[in-house]
Amino acid sequence: MTENTAATSRRTVAALTALAAAAILAALVAAVFLLSGSRLFIVTTPSMATAAPVGTLVVAQPQSAYHVGDVITFTVDGRVVTHRIHAETGGVITTKGDLNGSPDGWQLTASDVVGKAVALVPGAGWILRALPWLLAGICLTEVVILAGRARRDWAWNLRLLGWSASIALVSYVLRPWVGVQLLDFRADDARTGVLMHLVNTGLYPFRAEGTVLHAGQDAVVHTTQRLASGAYYVTPTAELSLGMRLAILLACLVPLFIALMRRQQPALFADAARPAAIATVRRGMRGGVVALSVIVTILLVVAITVSGSGAAFAAGISNTGSVGSNAAFSCADAVNLPTAGATAGSLVAGFAMNTVSGNSRNETNLVDGGKGPKGQWAVPTTIAATAGCARDQPAASVTFDGAQQCLFAPVNVNNPTTFSIEAWFRTATKGNGRIIGFGDAKASAVDTAADRMVYLDPAGRIVFGVAPGGTTTTVATTARFADDTWHHVVATLSSAGMALYVDGTLSASNPSVTSARAQNGYWKIGCGTITGWPDGAGAAYPNPPSHFTGQLEFAAIYSTALTAADVRTHYLAGR
Repeated sequence: MTENTAATSRRTVAALTALAAAAILAALVAAVFLLSGSRLFIVTTPSMATAAPVGTLVVAQPQSAYHVGDVITFTVDGRVVTHRIHAETGGVITTKGDLNGSPDGWQLTASDVVGKAVALVPGAGWILRALPWLLAGICLTEVVILAGRARRDWAWNLRLLGWSASIALVSYVLRPWVGVQLLDFRADDARTGVLMHLVNTGLYPFRAEGTVLHAGQDAVVHTTQRLASGAYYVTPTAELSLGMRLAILLACLVPLFIALMRRQQPALFADAARPAAIATVRRGMRGGVVALSVIVTILLVVAITVSGSGAAFAAGISNTGSVGSNAAFSCADAVNLPTAGATAGSLVAGFAMNTVSGNSRNETNLVDGGKGPKGQWAVPTTIAATAGCARDQPAASVTFDGAQQCLFAPVNVNNPTTFSIEAWFRTATKGNGRIIGFGDAKASAVDTAADRMVYLDPAGRIVFGVAPGGTTTTVATTARFADDTWHHVVATLSSAGMALYVDGTLSASNPSVTSARAQNGYWKIGCGTITGWPDGAGAAYPNPPSHFTGQLEFAAIYSTALTAADVRTHYLAGR
């Protein structure tokens, strides 16, 4: 047996021993997990946002009890899902992905649950997905080396080449580094561009239209860039620090540096005497190849980490069932949706209230795509950089000062008997004025006859009141909402009675009251008379203000009663 053959045999035995040891270790780890009831899963969709980005390794373990807020892994409809417990009632579990707009449609029991996520390891799932293919690449490389009987020095060069090729191929197929998914999109209000809801599904952060997103983060970006075909597009770019770029460059150069550190032999698979002149030429060629390899590697790394990753973006864009759906993407979309049992056109007046009014003091009415009679501000608007509707642009609202500001709908309405009134509000003031209501005075906060109103009482409860036959009748929340947080309120009156919804949920109702005061008048936002109306407990409301204090956005009046499903859709459009 020659020295080269003996060395090859020793290497073969060592390789087989290492593979056997790795297999035994993997089997032991798997056995421990199975005996403890633990299971491993990999997150493949972005529905859990930053809590478990795509590529997260989930370690699920059975528990004796599960609680609201727990992240659990469960089986439903023949697939495995990892979501957070949203509610639990009578043993029925409702779940929701952190990124989803609404709870999941299925109802679970404890038997459907695999376990609670006791560990969420971002990025580790990518490694687990890649591992079988990388091991296959290593084995294939060894087969090529053994079959060709490569010299010892060249064998390591071939290994480095095979391993690098395996990593590159797996990276190309799995695309773990840069990933972008388009969740939804719509035209902007001015119809000059598109709002795109993007989420980062890769490991590297990226920048899109000035917004930087890390793994699992999502945002709505506005683009006006168009292709020749007229389609709008966004080109994300990897947002890497100088240190990260240098680290990637060095990692890519590691195989080349290792190869350079090893003594090279002129023959690859067999010994051969080479004339000195030929050896010199080959050393020169080898030096040129090395220099060229270094330059090409640097250029490739720079191209990947600096240039726009349009190809990765295009490959990553797809709508997914893992992301909750909603009929409206924004509050602007929601106000023009048909209500249940009605056609589009039930919107009587709608105002975004997120732009400066200017000297004209006019506010665009969203009826008929912005062509409705304009609202009139009492004084020029003061804009606040805060908004209840997360996806509408600009992200702003109007500040109501509690003394002068009010928005008046210009049209006199003849005794509305069926209606819905809606608004987003934020306030820290208890004993507040009207959020929205109806009165007989035109362009004034002082009404002789006031009705159909929503206001906050001295305890911070939301009160909805009507006065059929002149007798005040109210329903109110038990919870307090003067908490300096954005809330969504809807009040409806119809043959089904009074209903008051807060943040998409029915909070109070009275089915016996189906009418209001018989009067004509004007809808007003942020002002109006409350004198003589009670607080949420039915007691007197002393010295109520005639103006609202806080911020308001997206107020609307409808000629139909929004259903619970309609209200939920409108609320989710702003979240």
